[in-house]
Amino acid sequence: MNGSPAIVEWFRRDTPPAFLPESAVIVGGTSLLAHALASAAGIGTDGEIAVAAPWVSEGVMDQMPGWRELNHSGIDLLVVTRSKAEARRALAELGRFPWKSMKIQVKRRLHAKLYAFLNKTGGGVCLFGSHNLTAAGNTTNDEAGVLFVGTQNAPVGAVIRACRDHIFELAGKGELFHDTMRWPVGETINEKEVMIHD
Repeated sequence: MNGSPAIVEWFRRDTPPAFLPESAVIVGGTSLLAHALASAAGIGTDGEIAVAAPWVSEGVMDQMPGWRELNHSGIDLLVVTRSKAEARRALAELGRFPWKSMKIQVKRRLHAKLYAFLNKTGGGVCLFGSHNLTAAGNTTNDEAGVLFVGTQNAPVGAVIRACRDHIFELAGKGELFHDTMRWPVGETINEKEVMIHD
């Protein structure tokens, strides 16, 4: 898609329509987090997900089925959160899935809420707004944000990559909590796992 992306307003509680064009900018509310996950699952297979969320709630994966629909074994996951307590919850929740690799960083005073997915073929999704990685942030809270979805649109792709890069910058200013990295074939993750506890 070489033209401008579709610009859509969606403050309703249900998710935006599935018939949106390949590249879109959606300004909306609480449902954008679920739509970001659905879009990521629909766009790609192998790639990376980067998340910056100060708060993570217990049981959030049960409230967000979109996480289960991703191709975990082909995805490198980076999570940045605000404290070791939140990092423990992130590990308990997201650690349920067999990611290609998973890294969790603790960045004190983190306030940004950013989500970015890039697949290896150039498609991507990013969300920035007020959504924490919590059940309330996905359902009952009144959230607001902007979701960029793009597969062929260069300006949308540039925003998605900038969002991803900013999350990596935040991670670089934080402290390592957990890292499975990408170990050579034949080595198990458990043998090489790194975790920092209190």
